Amino acid sequence: HHDKDTGTIEVTYQQDTTHSYLSVSDDGPGIPSEMRESVLKIFQTLKPHDEGDTSGIGLSIVKRLVDRKRGTLQIKDAALGGAEFLIRWPRRIESMRGGLQIR
Repeated sequence: HHDKDTGTIEVTYQQDTTHSYLSVSDDGPGIPSEMRESVLKIFQTLKPHDEGDTSGIGLSIVKRLVDRKRGTLQIKDAALGGAEFLIRWPRRIESMRGGLQIR
């Protein structure tokens, strides 16, 4: 979702031994702090459905996938001026002959 004809999206990725961290931010209209929990629920959008072209499904799917893997999803104001989505995703640790392998 963007309120202009063109925009900027910034994606960063980091990891440590236990988690992967993904950040997606944009220079769009942002998400007011009081709406951040509700936009993660299915069919919830910032605008009434007759004023926008979004279904309110996308972010709820992302939230469900992150929750299923016991990760976290946080929304905050982006340095670019829009919204930033921070995902913390646990890395899978498997036992192998001779030690542990983190995937």
